[in-house]
Amino acid sequence: MFFYYQNRPRKILWALFWIALGSLLLLSNYGVYSFHFSFSRDWPILIIAWGVMKVIDSFAWRKPKTNGSALESEGDKQSREQILKAVESGQMSAEEAAQRLKNL
Repeated sequence: MFFYYQNRPRKILWALFWIALGSLLLLSNYGVYSFHFSFSRDWPILIIAWGVMKVIDSFAWRKPKTNGSALESEGDKQSREQILKAVESGQMSAEEAAQRLKNL
């Protein structure tokens, strides 16, 4: 699941690129839009588009990488342990525990 999240923006960009390219070619075939692509002449455009997509991908949709110790302090760990012990002993319901864990 984690790998899917990382690749999702790239898949979306590629999908939008192919949709736009296909739409331009279709409109060109119907004569609605004049689009003449000669691979021998226009191949650098594909490299430029690929580079732009790589730059966008490197800056956008990136989750900051942090280790678990920065996110979880010792107090949070103790609080989680106390909540889980209360659930195990029957002093707290599972719903209440879930709500308290969300608030940490």
